[in-house]
Amino acid sequence: MVTEDKINALIKVVGVNVEPLWPGLFAKALVNVNIRSLFCNTVAGRPTPAGGAAPVGGPAPSTTVAPGEEKKVKAKKRRLMMT
Repeated sequence: MVTEDKINALIKVVGVNVEPLWPGLFAKALVNVNIRSLFCNTVAGRPTPAGGAAPVGGPAPSTTVAPGEEKKVKAKKRRLMMT
């Protein structure tokens, strides 16, 4: 069970500064929550990525432009700015 005292102890061990209001509010919000099922079911309920999609936490898509494409992108930007 999550209690205000346990949250305060954790905050003290970690060494962060938190306003005294937050541990009590957080503990009240978690009164009827089963923490074990909350952590265990978060990944299980997530849909699997569609074919070829990178998994969560995987590498980000490349944002680099091929050398020949750079001029086309700049020209397109100029056209958009002139209209």
